Amino acid sequence: MLLLYFNIFSDDFALKWTGRDPIRYSICKLIFTIGRRSYMYKSFYHFLMKYRTASPKDQISAFANSAYDDLAFPKNSEDYDELSSYLELNGHYLKTMAVFDEAWELYLISES
Repeated sequence: MLLLYFNIFSDDFALKWTGRDPIRYSICKLIFTIGRRSYMYKSFYHFLMKYRTASPKDQISAFANSAYDDLAFPKNSEDYDELSSYLELNGHYLKTMAVFDEAWELYLISES
């Protein structure tokens, strides 16, 4: 059972989970997770799009432009394993996976 306490006169709230299974509960843009996995505020694709430019200046910008053009890119994913597996199989536009790893580290820093 999930118990949610929310004070409507301020932004204070509290969550209490009394079960064993991890759950995901969202309020507006803020996402809470109780269990082993934590969720980010936005997807990796959404984060990556801030590096998209008309003329790429670095490898991350080129990666962002290519991911934008890739219609099958997992746009809602926040999972490293899912994204890296997809890019290893379908990311022919990446010269090396080190570019993805560098972008992932920037993503983790920005979302923490």
